Formats: sequence, structure tokens, C-alpha cells
Amino acid sequence: TFSPDGKLLGVTTWDADSVEVMRADTGGRVWRKSGLDWDGIFGVAFSPNGRLVATASSIADAVEVMRVHDGGRIWRKSGADWDGCNGVAFSPNGKYLAVASYLVDAVELMLAADGSSIWRLSGADWDGARGVAFSPDGKYLVVVSDVADAVELMRADTGGRVWRLSGADWDGASEVDFSPDGKYLA
Repeated sequence: TFSPDGKLLGVTTWDADSVEVMRADTGGRVWRKSGLDWDGIFGVAFSPNGRLVATASSIADAVEVMRVHDGGRIWRKSGADWDGCNGVAFSPNGKYLAVASYLVDAVELMLAADGSSIWRLSGADWDGARGVAFSPDGKYLVVVSDVADAVELMRADTGGRVWRLSGADWDGASEVDFSPDGKYLA
């Protein structure tokens, strides 16, 4: 994943249990974290101002926000509530972080500054929740669930459903994003 200015790249390695921030032009390492805290790391996202990076570790069952310049921890949430943590996305204003956890079948909106929960949705509708993205205006959140075979658009402020598509056409869906103008999903 590229930083907003395109100068840095956030890379996760599932097998090596690591996350790295590197310079996009040279491949030079800014910092690298590895070990059990990063076991099964899958998701990585930069904040819109490029100062923070969030990670999701599905085996270490953790979501973490760090400083981009040195990898210093701002906050970390781990444990059973984060089992299968897979997708992370910052809101366009950088105030919120959305997290999808496929083993606890949950989607959560948190304050990016400290990890405080705003709302959490869980249950069969979120079975296998993997990918999450904010609309460019920050009003909507879209989530894909590969076991529930669904894609859902919701209000970011409340988690209220706008619409949901489900069925075989969505089997195995794991990534989602808005077009830059917010009119389309891919």
C-alpha cells in the first residue's frame, strides 16, 4: 500500500510475520517489525496525512497504529475480540479507523487516535468479514465478507445498512474499494 504522497510503501509478509515501511523510489527500508506480534499480518493502511500506519494481524489477533517515521506504537488492541483481524482503513479525515475481523465475524469503527470503539457490528451477516473501505467523502463504509458471500454499504457514523448484496456472485470476496469520485465500487 502506498502512502498518500506516494513516497512510501507499506508491505506485509504473511510467511515472514512482518510489516515494513520502505521508500517507494529506492526500496530503502524506513523500518521493519517482525515476530509473533506480527504473526499472520495481512492488512496495512496509511492515514490520509501520511503520519500513521495501521496494521491488522489475523493470527496475532491484533490491530495496531504506529508512527510512520519510526514505527513507534501509538496503540495496539489484541485478543479474542480481534481474532482474524484482516482489513483496516482510515477515514478520509483520518479521525477513524475501520477494522474487519473474519474469525469473530465483526466490523468495528474506532477512533484512530486511541482505538476507542465508536460502534461494533458482529454476527452471521459479517461471517468472514475481510475487506473494508471508506467512501471519499467519509460518509459511507463498504465491507465484504467472504463466508457470508456479501458486500454491504453502510453509514459510517452509525453502521446502519444502506444496502446489501449477497449470494454466489460474492463468494470469496475479500477486497473492496471506492472509485476516486465515490460513484463506483470495485
